Amino acid sequence: MFTALAQRKINDPKGIAITFDDGPHESATPEALGALREESLTATFFFSGKSVETFPYLASLCVEEGHTVGNHGYEHVRHDRLSNEDIFRSIERTNNVVMHIAGIRPLHFRPPYGCWSRSANPILEELDMQLVLWNCMPMDFHVSTPLNIIQRFLSTHLRGGSIVALHDNEKTAGRIGLIIHMLAEILREKGWHAVALPHRVSRDA
Repeated sequence: MFTALAQRKINDPKGIAITFDDGPHESATPEALGALREESLTATFFFSGKSVETFPYLASLCVEEGHTVGNHGYEHVRHDRLSNEDIFRSIERTNNVVMHIAGIRPLHFRPPYGCWSRSANPILEELDMQLVLWNCMPMDFHVSTPLNIIQRFLSTHLRGGSIVALHDNEKTAGRIGLIIHMLAEILREKGWHAVALPHRVSRDA
Protein backbone atom coordinates (compact mmCIF):
# COMPACT_ATOMS: atom_id res chain seq x y z
CA MET A 1 0.00 0.00 0.00
CA PHE A 2 1.29 3.45 -0.86
CA THR A 3 1.22 6.18 1.75
CA ALA A 4 1.76 9.92 2.04
CA LEU A 5 5.16 9.50 3.72
CA ALA A 6 7.67 11.47 1.65
CA GLN A 7 10.16 9.36 -0.26
CA ARG A 8 13.62 10.79 -0.91
CA LYS A 9 15.56 7.59 -1.63
CA ILE A 10 15.07 4.03 -2.79
CA ASN A 11 15.94 0.90 -0.87
CA ASP A 12 18.64 -0.28 -3.26
CA PRO A 13 22.28 0.54 -2.42
CA LYS A 14 23.32 0.25 -6.07
CA GLY A 15 20.18 1.69 -7.61
CA ILE A 16 19.45 5.23 -8.81
CA ALA A 17 15.91 6.41 -9.53
CA ILE A 18 16.04 8.82 -12.48
CA THR A 19 13.04 11.14 -12.47
CA PHE A 20 11.83 14.01 -14.65
CA ASP A 21 9.46 16.87 -13.82
CA ASP A 22 7.29 19.25 -15.85
CA GLY A 23 6.61 17.31 -19.07
CA PRO A 24 5.56 16.20 -21.43
CA HIS A 25 7.30 18.81 -23.56
CA GLU A 26 7.25 18.72 -27.34
CA SER A 27 11.04 18.56 -27.75
CA ALA A 28 12.62 17.92 -24.34
CA THR A 29 10.61 14.74 -23.66
CA PRO A 30 11.47 13.04 -26.99
CA GLU A 31 15.09 14.07 -26.44
CA ALA A 32 15.08 12.51 -22.97
CA LEU A 33 13.38 9.35 -24.23
CA GLY A 34 15.92 8.99 -27.02
CA ALA A 35 18.87 9.26 -24.64
CA LEU A 36 17.29 6.84 -22.17
CA ARG A 37 16.69 4.40 -25.02
CA GLU A 38 20.30 4.66 -26.17
CA GLU A 39 21.57 4.05 -22.65
CA SER A 40 19.01 1.30 -21.85
CA LEU A 41 17.83 3.21 -18.77
CA THR A 42 14.37 3.36 -17.22
CA ALA A 43 12.99 6.46 -15.55
CA THR A 44 9.92 8.03 -13.99
CA PHE A 45 8.27 11.04 -15.63
CA PHE A 46 6.17 13.25 -13.36
CA PHE A 47 3.75 14.78 -15.85
CA SER A 48 1.28 17.61 -15.45
CA GLY A 49 -2.23 16.71 -16.53
CA LYS A 50 -2.59 19.77 -18.75
CA SER A 51 0.61 18.92 -20.65
CA VAL A 52 -0.51 15.31 -21.08
CA GLU A 53 -3.68 16.63 -22.71
CA THR A 54 -1.52 18.79 -25.01
CA PHE A 55 0.96 16.04 -25.95
CA PRO A 56 -0.92 12.78 -25.36
CA TYR A 57 1.27 10.73 -27.71
CA LEU A 58 4.34 11.48 -25.56
CA ALA A 59 2.66 10.20 -22.40
CA SER A 60 1.67 7.04 -24.23
CA LEU A 61 5.18 6.66 -25.65
CA CYS A 62 6.72 6.84 -22.18
CA VAL A 63 4.58 3.94 -21.02
CA GLU A 64 5.19 1.97 -24.22
CA GLU A 65 8.94 2.30 -23.71
CA GLY A 66 8.76 0.91 -20.18
CA HIS A 67 8.94 4.07 -18.11
CA THR A 68 6.77 5.03 -15.15
CA VAL A 69 4.43 8.01 -15.28
CA GLY A 70 3.88 9.91 -12.05
CA ASN A 71 1.53 12.77 -11.18
CA HIS A 72 2.84 16.38 -11.08
CA GLY A 73 -0.52 18.07 -10.62
CA TYR A 74 -2.80 19.35 -13.35
CA GLU A 75 -1.01 22.71 -13.64
CA HIS A 76 2.46 23.73 -12.52
CA VAL A 77 1.45 25.74 -9.47
CA ARG A 78 2.47 25.53 -5.81
CA HIS A 79 0.07 23.06 -4.27
CA ASP A 80 0.86 24.18 -0.72
CA ARG A 81 -1.00 27.40 -1.57
CA LEU A 82 -4.13 25.60 -2.76
CA SER A 83 -7.08 24.50 -0.67
CA ASN A 84 -7.32 20.80 0.06
CA GLU A 85 -10.31 20.64 -2.26
CA ASP A 86 -8.30 22.15 -5.12
CA ILE A 87 -5.36 19.85 -4.39
CA PHE A 88 -7.62 16.82 -4.59
CA ARG A 89 -9.12 18.02 -7.88
CA SER A 90 -5.66 18.69 -9.34
CA ILE A 91 -4.29 15.26 -8.48
CA GLU A 92 -7.41 13.29 -9.33
CA ARG A 93 -7.93 15.15 -12.62
CA THR A 94 -4.35 14.32 -13.63
CA ASN A 95 -4.80 10.68 -12.63
CA ASN A 96 -7.90 10.49 -14.82
CA VAL A 97 -6.17 12.17 -17.78
CA VAL A 98 -3.19 9.81 -17.60
CA MET A 99 -5.45 6.78 -17.20
CA HIS A 100 -7.56 7.79 -20.21
CA ILE A 101 -4.58 8.56 -22.46
CA ALA A 102 -1.83 6.16 -21.34
CA GLY A 103 -3.89 3.40 -19.76
CA ILE A 104 -2.17 3.47 -16.36
CA ARG A 105 -3.01 5.09 -13.03
CA PRO A 106 -0.13 7.02 -11.44
CA LEU A 107 0.94 5.70 -8.05
CA HIS A 108 3.33 8.53 -7.19
CA PHE A 109 2.84 12.27 -6.74
CA ARG A 110 5.50 14.97 -6.79
CA PRO A 111 4.25 18.50 -6.09
CA PRO A 112 5.52 21.30 -8.34
CA TYR A 113 8.58 22.97 -6.80
CA GLY A 114 8.53 20.24 -4.14
CA CYS A 115 6.18 22.42 -2.07
CA TRP A 116 3.72 20.43 0.03
CA SER A 117 1.74 20.89 3.23
CA ARG A 118 1.44 17.99 5.65
CA SER A 119 -2.17 18.96 6.19
CA ALA A 120 -2.82 17.59 2.68
CA ASN A 121 -1.36 14.16 3.44
CA PRO A 122 -4.84 12.62 3.95
CA ILE A 123 -5.57 13.40 0.27
CA LEU A 124 -2.77 11.11 -0.87
CA GLU A 125 -3.80 8.49 1.65
CA GLU A 126 -7.35 8.60 0.28
CA LEU A 127 -6.01 8.26 -3.27
CA ASP A 128 -3.57 5.52 -2.18
CA MET A 129 -0.63 7.45 -3.59
CA GLN A 130 2.93 8.05 -2.50
CA LEU A 131 4.60 11.44 -2.10
CA VAL A 132 7.97 11.34 -3.87
CA LEU A 133 10.58 14.08 -3.56
CA TRP A 134 14.33 13.73 -4.26
CA ASN A 135 17.75 13.92 -2.63
CA CYS A 136 19.74 14.99 -5.70
CA MET A 137 18.83 17.82 -8.07
CA PRO A 138 21.59 19.20 -10.32
CA MET A 139 19.54 22.31 -11.21
CA ASP A 140 19.54 21.35 -14.87
CA PHE A 141 16.83 23.93 -15.54
CA HIS A 142 19.28 26.79 -14.91
CA VAL A 143 20.28 27.38 -18.51
CA SER A 144 23.33 29.39 -17.45
CA THR A 145 24.84 26.40 -15.61
CA PRO A 146 27.57 24.80 -17.75
CA LEU A 147 27.26 21.07 -18.40
CA ASN A 148 30.60 20.36 -16.72
CA ILE A 149 29.25 21.89 -13.49
CA ILE A 150 26.18 19.64 -13.69
CA GLN A 151 28.42 16.65 -14.30
CA ARG A 152 30.59 17.56 -11.29
CA PHE A 153 27.51 18.00 -9.12
CA LEU A 154 26.17 14.57 -10.08
CA SER A 155 29.53 12.91 -9.53
CA THR A 156 29.83 14.49 -6.09
CA HIS A 157 26.28 14.22 -4.76
CA LEU A 158 24.89 11.00 -6.19
CA ARG A 159 24.75 8.10 -3.74
CA GLY A 160 23.46 4.58 -4.06
CA GLY A 161 19.71 4.79 -3.49
CA SER A 162 19.43 8.39 -4.68
CA ILE A 163 16.35 9.80 -6.35
CA VAL A 164 17.67 12.31 -8.88
CA ALA A 165 15.33 15.02 -10.16
CA LEU A 166 15.81 16.24 -13.73
CA HIS A 167 13.45 18.21 -15.97
CA ASP A 168 11.96 17.79 -19.43
CA ASN A 169 10.82 21.31 -20.18
CA GLU A 170 11.64 24.31 -22.34
CA LYS A 171 14.66 25.19 -20.19
CA THR A 172 16.37 21.81 -20.64
CA ALA A 173 15.43 21.20 -24.27
CA GLY A 174 18.54 20.80 -26.40
CA ARG A 175 20.75 19.52 -23.59
CA ILE A 176 18.76 17.10 -21.45
CA GLY A 177 19.97 14.26 -23.67
CA LEU A 178 23.60 15.19 -22.96
CA ILE A 179 22.87 15.30 -19.23
CA ILE A 180 21.35 11.81 -19.39
CA HIS A 181 24.42 10.50 -21.18
CA MET A 182 26.65 12.06 -18.50
CA LEU A 183 24.52 10.48 -15.79
CA ALA A 184 24.69 7.10 -17.52
CA GLU A 185 28.49 7.30 -17.61
CA ILE A 186 28.58 8.00 -13.87
CA LEU A 187 26.33 5.00 -13.23
CA ARG A 188 28.66 2.78 -15.25
CA GLU A 189 31.73 4.07 -13.40
CA LYS A 190 30.10 3.44 -10.01
CA GLY A 191 28.60 0.08 -10.94
CA TRP A 192 25.08 1.41 -10.31
CA HIS A 193 21.86 0.82 -12.25
CA ALA A 194 18.61 2.67 -12.87
CA VAL A 195 15.58 1.56 -10.86
CA ALA A 196 11.94 2.36 -11.63
CA LEU A 197 10.13 3.98 -8.70
CA PRO A 198 7.35 1.39 -8.22
CA HIS A 199 9.98 -1.15 -7.18
CA ARG A 200 11.71 -1.33 -3.80
CA VAL A 201 10.84 2.16 -2.54
CA SER A 202 12.35 2.97 0.85
CA ARG A 203 10.37 4.73 3.59
CA ASP A 204 13.56 6.30 4.96
CA ALA A 205 13.83 10.01 4.22
